[in-house]
Amino acid sequence: MQKAAELLYVLGDHIDAIKSHIIRMDDLTLNALFTSLPSKAPAGTAEMVMLLLVHREMESRSTRRQVNNVLPFHTAQADRH
Repeated sequence: MQKAAELLYVLGDHIDAIKSHIIRMDDLTLNALFTSLPSKAPAGTAEMVMLLLVHREMESRSTRRQVNNVLPFHTAQADRH
């Protein structure tokens, strides 16, 4: 049981390191990585974990861009007064 816990801890550290690396990638590199990964990777494989991490980062960037393009409501309303 202790060995399994140690392995899970190390795995978590590696996943965190991969996340940090993915976050620092530019959009072009991230997109290239996404297209190079298999779209139907078996569950529980390293490829599936990588695909999920890359997809989450791409979604996060897309959401941030959309939020940055929205004007606050109070600004538009204040212009009418």
